[in-house]
Amino acid sequence: MRLRMGSFHGETAHPKKDPSTGELFSFQYGPVPPFLTYFRFDTVGKYKTWEDVPIFLLAQPSMVHDSAITEWFAIFRDIQIMMKPIYMVVPGGGSPIGSDQGNVPRLGILPKYAWADAEMR
Repeated sequence: MRLRMGSFHGETAHPKKDPSTGELFSFQYGPVPPFLTYFRFDTVGKYKTWEDVPIFLLAQPSMVHDSAITEWFAIFRDIQIMMKPIYMVVPGGGSPIGSDQGNVPRLGILPKYAWADAEMR
């Protein structure tokens, strides 16, 4: 599959290829809202810009890192490893990556062809 970059701004290192359709499903996460954005590439590698699904359900930036897809759903992990970007600019602030034991780990299950994060369960 050839990737045409265009307006594409990066993704996780673990995109998932749907073996039945040939589409590539992926996401990006970062330290500013939306902390997670889900998207896909068609079978010829074209980024489907208009189909980005920003996920605003995360209250703070989490190290999502990987996902899974099934025939019908995309699955994301919200874990206890968090990003604290302010620590990158505050002298002596500590590591920008750390554990937050108060964050309850959970899974987000989104229909594979969702248009909005409101469809996430």
